[in-house]
Amino acid sequence: MNKEQVYGSHKFVLEAILNKFEIASILEFGTGYCSTPLFLKNAKRVLSIEEQSEEWYNKIKDAYSKEDNFEIRLSLSNVETIDNFSKSKECFDLIFVDGHNQTRAELTNIATDHTGIIVCHDTEHEQFYRWDTVHKDNPGWEWFNIEKEYPNTSIFTNNGEVKNFLISKTVEWSISRLREE
Repeated sequence: MNKEQVYGSHKFVLEAILNKFEIASILEFGTGYCSTPLFLKNAKRVLSIEEQSEEWYNKIKDAYSKEDNFEIRLSLSNVETIDNFSKSKECFDLIFVDGHNQTRAELTNIATDHTGIIVCHDTEHEQFYRWDTVHKDNPGWEWFNIEKEYPNTSIFTNNGEVKNFLISKTVEWSISRLREE
């Protein structure tokens, strides 16, 4: 398995959503050579937060800083990242969670106040990324675990059109649904 397959296992999911729905603004937690250029190509505004490495932040910043629709921020403090996001009033069409393992679940919980579509990467590792602490019983929200490619990608959404789209892909993408009644 090459790096593109490991680090980009979410790409087919993101491409499908970006091709199917009008996604103008994206918040990305965890930058990368697979997700960031895809977002820049498809959205009017991309805000990327790098949580793990100043060196990686500089690489991504240097690679994409000339893009008019790109803003990147460095936030190496887990507490600061969560605190700043929880205080934000800004909304996005899609939020992608692929940053620090200790912030992913909490950022996903907070993201429900900022979007109707949350895409989470590496969701097969429940305890390591603390996915078991995501409020999957949030009324109106549904968790779709996509197991077609490893590492897994999941979508947490309250958007009816996105839910119907994912239901239509259940067999093709090996999707399991978690619905709290």
